[in-house]
Amino acid sequence: MKRIWIDSGPDVAVMLVALAGLFILHLVAVDLSTPAVLGVWLILALVQARGLYVHARARRRLLLHAHVRFGSPLQRYLSGRLLMTLRAGLQAALLSALLLPFVIRLDQTAAWQLLLLHLPLAALAQGWLGSALERHLSEYFLPLARWRLWLGLNLCLLVPLLAVVSLYGRYPDMQEFSLMTAVSGEVALQQAQSELLLAALQFHAALDAGAWWLAQQLTPVVGLQVAGWLLLFGVKALFLWSYLLYLAGALTLAMETRAWWRRNDGAD
Repeated sequence: MKRIWIDSGPDVAVMLVALAGLFILHLVAVDLSTPAVLGVWLILALVQARGLYVHARARRRLLLHAHVRFGSPLQRYLSGRLLMTLRAGLQAALLSALLLPFVIRLDQTAAWQLLLLHLPLAALAQGWLGSALERHLSEYFLPLARWRLWLGLNLCLLVPLLAVVSLYGRYPDMQEFSLMTAVSGEVALQQAQSELLLAALQFHAALDAGAWWLAQQLTPVVGLQVAGWLLLFGVKALFLWSYLLYLAGALTLAMETRAWWRRNDGAD
């Protein structure tokens, strides 16, 4: 266990830098122009896309190893690199478009503290899964299993914790307002220099206001309140999934950078 903690140090540093980048974005994004916002979105998408592509490549290698003989030309023809690249890019573009406004609107101090305190546990899980699964799984299935289990464990940990933080957060009192009034009022509060970012923030503000309004209604329909909190937590879970893929992409890029550095240093 001590060895895992020591080996997890670089991963903690990488994720800390990644989280710091998101926090800086949270502070300055509303003052960015549209080209700058698009640049940030592209960076987030590229980081996520790299992790998604490596995961897809591991899945394809497992499939080819199970069904195609080594050395067969089908190994090359069925590699599917172009298709995997396009699919990973599209998924990353959509997830980054969701991550960006979520990060900007995440104004609860406790939520940011939770994300910060989670980083050592995420790094520890990364190292522990690698050492635990290596003894049992093949080299083809190991990267795929570690990726999926790491994402699943972190999601199962963060969703209920962020849900508790959300339950005790401060929200506007909307009990006396109609749904349209609550939504329009929250939408009107959004500000951003970029019109594109403003539209994204207003869309997410409308979702949040709808969830808050449903959760605060003191009607006999208990299901209305439940629906509101489920919508709110569902939105948080979607944010956390995109966030974890961003961290996974950052870890993938850091691992590949270290491997490239070792190869080039060895060649010198």
